[in-house]
Amino acid sequence: MSDIEMGELLIVVRPAAEGWMLERPFVEPLLFNSGAQAERAARVYAEGLARAGLRVVLEIVLRDGRLGARLSFPPHVSAGANACERCEAA
Repeated sequence: MSDIEMGELLIVVRPAAEGWMLERPFVEPLLFNSGAQAERAARVYAEGLARAGLRVVLEIVLRDGRLGARLSFPPHVSAGANACERCEAA
């Protein structure tokens, strides 16, 4: 599923046994009651990392295991409008 390039951080939202999981590098996963909550938190986290100068890839995995979306957040993105540089629906 993931084609991560050197220097990119991968954040993944995927279904969990009960709810949805947000997997982030270097820290424990977070659990949410809904996919929308998990995705919202993942976007905020990705935007923060991008503002800190990191390139971030966010993948949203659907309940059936398919990739629902892959979003790329380039370094130095402002908190303004849409921070997503390239959004691909799978």
